[in-house]
Amino acid sequence: MESVTLAWVPSKRSLLISAVLAMVYLLVGLFCLRYCGLGYISVAYLPAGIALAAALHFGLPVAVPSVLIGTFFLNCLSLQDYAGITWPIAVISASIAIGNAIQVVIATWIFRRFVSSPLQLETDRQILQFMLMVPLVSVFSASINAPILAAAGFNNYFSSWANWAGWWLGDAVGTLIAVPLTISVLDKSSSLWRQRRYIMGLPVVMLFVTVILISESVARFEIADTENRFRIRTQEVGTLFQIALNSQELVQDSVAQLFVSSDQVTRSEFRAFVRWATSKNPDIQVIEWLPKVTQSQRNDYEKKQQTYFGPAFSITDITEDKQLVVARERETYFPITYLEPESNQMAPGFDPTSSLVSNAAIQTAIASGSTYARPPLVLVEENYQARVLMLYRPVYEDAEGGMTLDKSAAQLAGLVNVAIRAEDFVENILGRSEETEFVIRWQDVLSGEFYYDLPLETAPVFSHNVNIMAAGREMRLIFSPTQLFLAHNQSSQALFVMIAGYLLTGLLMALILSITGRTHQVSKEVSRRTEQLSNATERAISSEKRIREVLAQVQQTQTRLKLSDVAFNAASEGFLITDASRQVIAVNAAYVQITGFSESEVLGQFPKLLDQTLNDEVIFRKLWVDLNQHGLWRGELLSRRKDGEIFSVYLSMSVVRNEQQLPSHYVAVFTDISESKQAQLIIEHHANFDLLTGLPNRRLFNDRLAQEIRHAQRDKKKLCLLFLDLDRFKDINDTLGHDAGDELLQNMASRIQSCLRESDTVARLGGDEFTVILSGLEDVDNAVQIAQKIIDAIQQPLKIHNQAIRITTSIGLTVYPDDGATPGLLLQNADRAMYSAKDANGGVYRRYNAELESTWQSRAFILHELETALAEGQFEIYYQPVIHARNGAISAEALVRWRHPERGVISPAEFLPVAERMGLIGKIDDFVFAQVCFQIRHWQDNGMGDIAVSINRSAQDFGNLTGRLDWVDYIQQHEIASHLLTLEITEGVLLQRSTETRNLLRHLRHFGVRISIDDFGTGYSSLAYLKQLEVDYLKIDKSFIRDLETDANDKAIIEAIIVMAKRLDIGIVAEGVETESQLRLLTELGCDWIQGFYYARPMACPDFEQFVRDWRKNVSLGKHIF
Repeated sequence: MESVTLAWVPSKRSLLISAVLAMVYLLVGLFCLRYCGLGYISVAYLPAGIALAAALHFGLPVAVPSVLIGTFFLNCLSLQDYAGITWPIAVISASIAIGNAIQVVIATWIFRRFVSSPLQLETDRQILQFMLMVPLVSVFSASINAPILAAAGFNNYFSSWANWAGWWLGDAVGTLIAVPLTISVLDKSSSLWRQRRYIMGLPVVMLFVTVILISESVARFEIADTENRFRIRTQEVGTLFQIALNSQELVQDSVAQLFVSSDQVTRSEFRAFVRWATSKNPDIQVIEWLPKVTQSQRNDYEKKQQTYFGPAFSITDITEDKQLVVARERETYFPITYLEPESNQMAPGFDPTSSLVSNAAIQTAIASGSTYARPPLVLVEENYQARVLMLYRPVYEDAEGGMTLDKSAAQLAGLVNVAIRAEDFVENILGRSEETEFVIRWQDVLSGEFYYDLPLETAPVFSHNVNIMAAGREMRLIFSPTQLFLAHNQSSQALFVMIAGYLLTGLLMALILSITGRTHQVSKEVSRRTEQLSNATERAISSEKRIREVLAQVQQTQTRLKLSDVAFNAASEGFLITDASRQVIAVNAAYVQITGFSESEVLGQFPKLLDQTLNDEVIFRKLWVDLNQHGLWRGELLSRRKDGEIFSVYLSMSVVRNEQQLPSHYVAVFTDISESKQAQLIIEHHANFDLLTGLPNRRLFNDRLAQEIRHAQRDKKKLCLLFLDLDRFKDINDTLGHDAGDELLQNMASRIQSCLRESDTVARLGGDEFTVILSGLEDVDNAVQIAQKIIDAIQQPLKIHNQAIRITTSIGLTVYPDDGATPGLLLQNADRAMYSAKDANGGVYRRYNAELESTWQSRAFILHELETALAEGQFEIYYQPVIHARNGAISAEALVRWRHPERGVISPAEFLPVAERMGLIGKIDDFVFAQVCFQIRHWQDNGMGDIAVSINRSAQDFGNLTGRLDWVDYIQQHEIASHLLTLEITEGVLLQRSTETRNLLRHLRHFGVRISIDDFGTGYSSLAYLKQLEVDYLKIDKSFIRDLETDANDKAIIEAIIVMAKRLDIGIVAEGVETESQLRLLTELGCDWIQGFYYARPMACPDFEQFVRDWRKNVSLGKHIF
């Protein structure tokens, strides 16, 4: 006999089941490790029972791979908390997976051999065998895997024997509970297991969850008790830290006292004293003396120190890339002069104030007159780096030349610095030991940085923070318990509760198995007897059922006929039925209602619905062809009611054929669609025409422009596109209201149409924008004449709401095919030409050309780059001095400049108009305001005193604060002196009627911000707003200053403005002053403030600061004439 070797090939279903089982194994395992045990050992390890049940139900080829995969990933995830996922962890996880798989294989063979196959657990004998076998088969995994973990060092703070017992107990309890539950879910063919699914599942699961909740409550109580002990312990350590840090401050104070007690401390005296003072403080890295050295003393100081440190000595600064360089010139230095020990060769001469962080701490110490610490500092000495706590202590010099620590009656003499190695400091306090009860992290609260940061191996169960104050800074000690602390301070009450609870759950499982098994045996016997009786009864019932079905069919047929008749007459659609000769045999009520013909008027007639006089003959020819070929036709027709009204219908007509497949009837269903057709026409009109003016809208304009381009291309003629925008239309809306604006647009639409030919198209794109298509042109000059004609017509005065109005328009003109061949390009070119006309102050037309394209490319570049410039801080603030004409006091105007990384400085005249169109001008104004506020405060803090600065704010959306910086809130939050800020606005802002604009101006004025009217005399120059709003300054426009010396009219205007302002107690600022004679004339006329190139051009902040210093110095010496 030939032997055949069979190999098991997994199917897609088998692979899917294995994958699902592996995932279930992993998830349930994570649940059990979290809620049913300690560490990596579970008291009730349910995956062991799930794996055995799967092997008994699906077979070993499906179950074993799922056990291997699920166990491997489960152990990788659980053991990583101790050492992370590494190759050793992967090897250990794989070994445990093999051990679990071996147990599943052995347990499956034992259960099939000694209990039953398939596993039913129906009799008490089978249940007893099952309960006896479970502890036996659970020995294998514990005996293989517990030694593996012990050898790898995972002792879980228990003995190896206790770990083995815990593993064995977890597998036994988990198998006892999970095997019956899992089989009751998987086995859908057995009525016994289906019955047990809920009878057994619900009580067992509820008890299991109850045990978890009770054990969790006990565990939380234990953790809370442990946490209280930990808090007491860490509070003691925190107190120790406070004392130790205070002692370091005392060492620093003793060194400071050395300088106070001695007239002159030599380097050797400093070294001897420091060595004595730090003899019991090995964690002190270095103690330094940093005398105050002024710029005038620097050369003598460096020469003196070179005699000790060598000729290379100089005062040094630290750069942003942590390099030491020769110190830049400044008023004062604090170089390291004495240091003990002198191990760091780079330290002598280094000025820590060159570091922003160190300087901030030093300035705080100087201001407070006491020790102040900086955030954590990484100290580098050759090949050694350490985090240090750096303390700064100021020492002062009194009026008699002696040293003192009293800040109030002295000037700063120098600093005593102490650097403490954080790691040594902590270890000196806690002691050096590999096994500790807690991990400590020492953090600076203000900066969030750590002086000492020991990494945690695992996430802590809890932690405790202790805040302390040292050297003027708040510090935080973060304590996290180690496993050693938890093992020594936690009890095992929760573990005992779990063991007792899960054993009780297993016993409940056995009791339910026994009860349900006995019930099932009785049920089977009853079912067998009942089946015999049922077979005889079914034969009698079958005969009766056939009789009832015949009667029911007859009744259903009668019901359907009645329903069909009701539906035919109740339908809202018209129904018409003809015979094969197309004579009407039936119509419904809707037909009569829609057509007006009664049933008697149409029966026996050809359908009046199909009126061939109202429709194309082709339609009816296709109707009958489709009916004969396909049996169906659908479409729209015109028909006539009885009263003669013509209406539209949507008709669906079909053929009914007899057994010989010949037409026996025609059925027509139709709907009156007259109202829908009318509504469609209205919708199409609204979709293509502007509701306000009746002109074509953008959609119809685009369609006609495309058609006209095709015609011009075909006829070889030119086409001209005009783009119109009404000038200052927004002012009409703002001053007279939107009703007046709508009436104005209607009038302008009529005027534009009156200037055009019948063949031309005028459209309204939206707002105050119109377009005109001039087609069939022989010469472009004709289009130019029409454009000028429109301009003349638009600017004619008209009356609206009893107000005389005169408005102008700006027109952009472009030609096809000279300037473009597509609708989009032509519209774009006309729009650009229109904006060019706008730039010429409106009321003119401009034709698109190459120069205009270049200008727009430049604008497009600015448009694209503005957002980036704001985000990357490419804007700079320049300051132009404003000089008081009599006393020489100095203020400034803030002006924004854009320094582009590629194009260099871009003029405000180029980017500010674009920013206004983009809606970004508000962000630029807010940026300038914030920078000026910072600069004013910086000047005050650095001894330059009060310098008033004027700031411009755009008229666009002046009063709208949505998304804008609130200037008043900003001034209050940053404590800026509001009287040092002057808001420059144009006269147009005061003419805005919005409540928001007026409220903002009054609010700023009430808060103390000065108000200045910029470019006064060039706008409306109305005195009404000067009366309504308190104005502080009028700024005479430079156009009047330019010809002051030669134009008597300009001089008279300026003199009138100054006289009026003096009467109203308003200050006068003249801008654009470039010559000494202009200055002299303005001073004689009584002008208060002078601004212009005569004194200085706008300059960067450092240059302005130097100008202020020089100006004040010269004024004090009487060198300037003003």
